[in-house]
This record gives sequence, C-alpha cells and structure tokens, in this order.
Amino acid sequence: MKKPFLSVLSGLILWLLTATGAQAQTVTIVQPNGGEVLYACQVYTITWTQTGSPSNYWNIDYSVDGGTIWASVTSNYLATNGQFNWTVPFAQSTTVRVRITDALNGTTTDISNANFTINTPINLTAPNGGESIQALVPYNITWSSAGVSNFYNIAYSADGGTTWTTVVSNQQILTNFYAWTPPNIPGSTYRVRVQDATQTCMQDISAADFTVTPAQPDLTGTYPTLAHACTHTITWSVATFYTTVALEYTTNNGTSWVSITTGTANDGSHNWAVPNVNSSQCRVRAYNTGFPSLTDQSALFTIRPAYTVTYPNLATDTVYGCATVAVAFQKPFACLSYHEVSLTTNNGTTWTYLTNATNSGTGATQSINVQMPNGVTSSQCRIRVHYGTSYVDESDANFTLLPSQDIVVTSPNGGESWQGLTTQPITWTNTPVASGTYALYYSTNAGTSWTFITTVTGNTYNWTVPNQPSSTCLIRVTDNGNTCRTDESNANFTITPAQPDLTGTYPTLAHAC
Repeated sequence: MKKPFLSVLSGLILWLLTATGAQAQTVTIVQPNGGEVLYACQVYTITWTQTGSPSNYWNIDYSVDGGTIWASVTSNYLATNGQFNWTVPFAQSTTVRVRITDALNGTTTDISNANFTINTPINLTAPNGGESIQALVPYNITWSSAGVSNFYNIAYSADGGTTWTTVVSNQQILTNFYAWTPPNIPGSTYRVRVQDATQTCMQDISAADFTVTPAQPDLTGTYPTLAHACTHTITWSVATFYTTVALEYTTNNGTSWVSITTGTANDGSHNWAVPNVNSSQCRVRAYNTGFPSLTDQSALFTIRPAYTVTYPNLATDTVYGCATVAVAFQKPFACLSYHEVSLTTNNGTTWTYLTNATNSGTGATQSINVQMPNGVTSSQCRIRVHYGTSYVDESDANFTLLPSQDIVVTSPNGGESWQGLTTQPITWTNTPVASGTYALYYSTNAGTSWTFITTVTGNTYNWTVPNQPSSTCLIRVTDNGNTCRTDESNANFTITPAQPDLTGTYPTLAHAC
C-alpha cells in the first residue's frame, strides 16, 4: 500500500533535519495572545513568528475553557507568512485561547499566553425568556451589537425555535430596538431571533421561551336604546379574537350575566334578538371561548320592552263604556308594526280582544283608538298591548271601567209600580255626543229578553204599559246612532194587572129571565 504524500514528505523533512543537525525551530503566537476581545462570526487574523526551519504546515486549534478542551480551526494549513484568517466561531466565553502546532513536528507549538474573550456580536436582551407579552400590543425587541452591518433580519418562533416567521428582512436599524407587534396566537413557547442580514452567522436567539397572551378583545359599534322584538348587530374587531367568540349581556351593570351565545364564528358580527327586559343598566361583553378571563364590554345602555303602555295605566285612571279611548303606548323602534289591544275586567283572569292596528311609527308615544265595552262596572281592569303572545306590555296598575254616561234612564229606574194599560212617562238624559234618536225596549224577565217599544226623538216617551204583570221589569234606552250607548233601569220595577173593565148596560132584570 502506498503511503500518503504528506506522510512521506513529513518523514523526509524530519530525516533531513535530523541528519543535517539543523538548528532548533520555534513558533510564537503574536495575536491573540491574551486580553483581546473578538466577536463571533467576524474574520480575525491569527499571527505568529517562527524560527528555524519549520515545515510551514500548521494545525490551529482553539479552546473556550482555558485550554482543557480543544477544537480544530484548521489542519495542515500551508502558511509561510505567519498569518491565518480565522472566522471566529459562534461562542460566548472569556477564557478563550489559540494553539498553533507544526503539522509535521508536534514539538513545535505555542499557546496564547493568557485568555482572551469571544463575544457574540448581537446580544438579544429582550425578550430573552420568561416574559409574558400581550398579543397586538407593540413590544420592543432590544439587543446590543458590535461589528455588525446594522441591517437585520428579525423573526419569531411560536414552537420553541423549530420554525420561524419573518418579522422584517434586511431592515436597517440603528437604535438596537424594534417595536414588534406579537401575533394574536397565544402560546408559551415563543422565541425571537435577531440576525445580521449581511452575515447571518451573527445572530442571537432568546435564551428561553416566553409567553404571548391573548389580545385584549375589542367590541366595536354603539348601543343606543334597544327594544325587545328588535335585532341588534353586535360587532367586534376580528383581529382581537383568536377563537370562536362568546357573548353575554347583563341587565344589572355586571352583577350577573346571561349568555347570548357560547361560541359564534369570529367573523366580526352577531345578530342578537334583544330580550324582553326593562333596564338602563345593560351591557354586552365578549371574550374568546378559549380564554374567558379576558373580556371587553360595552358602555351602559337601555333595553325597553317592545311596548310600554302609558294610558290607561294608573289606579287613578277611569274610563267609560262606549267611550273611544286612545290607548297610549311607547314603541322605541319600528320592529313591530302590528299591534293588538285586549282588556281584562277581572285582574287578568281572562282577557277580551278589542281591536288591532298597523302602525310603523317609532319613538314617542303612539295610540290606538279603542271603543270600550259598555255595561261593565269594575275597578280590576287593565289594558294589554301585544303582538301575539311574545311581545306584551300591560297597564302597571288596575284602572276603573264604568258604564257609559251618554244616556241615563231616569224613569222607571227601579222600585216603581205601574199598572198595566196605564200611560207612564219613560224619561232619560243624554250628553251632547248622543245622536238624539233613541230606540226603546222593555223586559219583564230582568233583562233576559227584550221587547221593542218604538223609536223616538227627545228625552221623553209616554208609554202605554202592557198588561204583563211582573216584578222584574226593566226599561232600556239605546242611541240609534251608536248602539253601544245604552242604559237600563238601575233596578227592577213592577207592572201590576190592569184594572178590569166591565162593559154594556144593566136594566131591571127578573128572576127566571
């Protein structure tokens, strides 16, 4: 087997030196020889002097622990000028030394007289591990530098350094800081890397992981007075959320909260069916479903019922049968344009539908004209304005409903005793709203059935009392122009039998005739 050329050459040179008794050879390191400060990734010239006749093939090594462990810089390097351009390794140490050895004669060697220092040219100071940084809030990445181009690549990793995302590339920065806006991707294994754009070996990376917490959620839009039956669009800044969005509302300024949705898509809006409440202490709040402790909430706003009855609404309110009552209510928005009105006369046990109307107005008080039923005397009445059974408001307190006063029967009004076939005056009073033409009726069975008498004008009618004896008689007077306007005797009166009437003549009569 042939020996390597260098091995043969070194053997030959060693034999010649020994055979000729050449003078002893030495090598002496000039630099770095102790105290110098070098920077990783930079090119530094190692220089030395030599005596005698070394081979001029050199092995060069360095140690970062004061000479205990050595790493090769180069081997069998041919140099006749005592110089080697060394690219300083990426290291940080104050106990660095260099060693030079003749590759063909290991006894010709030298080591730096004292330790020198290698510093990293870029020293990342923040974030360097352990910090907690909020997403979307600018954070200053800071570093110190020496011997760099001042053009940088900056990147971050969300997985502890496995993959990197560029922040800036080849960016000139003279101030050694960069305002970085962390992404809204929460995690606890973040690192940052600052790198010289010209010499990428010059870089530093966060020494340990740091944490990026979720961004502060941002609800947008305004919240005017809202009303039940309306839909309000809740809006938010998509960038400030990183998962699906949970929404809640409060009607007591945050003492308790009610869920709107436990998770809607982070698309920036959600249509909310406003609940049936009445409060000026309302708020809406939003948070990431994956991080409920960080929220944003709206300013205080008001929610009102779809309807708010304002008249008749109080215990002091009194209305009369047959009267056209303007049932008044407030409706903040035009969400409902169809309204129904019902009445209870027994404190809500039963309700009677009265009328409906279409009204598209909003805001101030509105009204629907309703004719109240007649013949009812009750202090247990309330009005309800509603749309079906879903959107309802009713009077806050019971009011009083009395029979119509437009026509009042004055005779017979109870207790009279009229003999059949006699002529008796039926009398009544009326208000100006009455038409002036009236239909008269009588009943002999306390109102179970009625018999028409006549139609008259004025306020009096001379009635020939029918020969229908009864103690449960009543008279009714009804306005021909509005049959709701009617009145009856307050109590029963009596019709007694007519006086019997024998007719013909009676001459002197004889027995047997």
